[in-house]
Amino acid sequence: MLQKVGAWEKYGATGWGDKKDKAIFETSANAVSHATNSKWRMWEYYTPELETLVEHYYSADYANPVLNISITKLY
Repeated sequence: MLQKVGAWEKYGATGWGDKKDKAIFETSANAVSHATNSKWRMWEYYTPELETLVEHYYSADYANPVLNISITKLY
């Protein structure tokens, strides 16, 4: 998202972590080895009805030309 709106360099690339020298989503060695397979558990809760609600709730974001995001249909 930060890259899409042109804010990665200012807000995401640095300034995070204990020494403020990491990117916002930079992973540590511990995080890499901590797989939970949660992406598959999502299907237990993310239903077609919930997808419709999410699309409605974020409709203003999808319509905002500055954000330039599109709906990805899962169902």
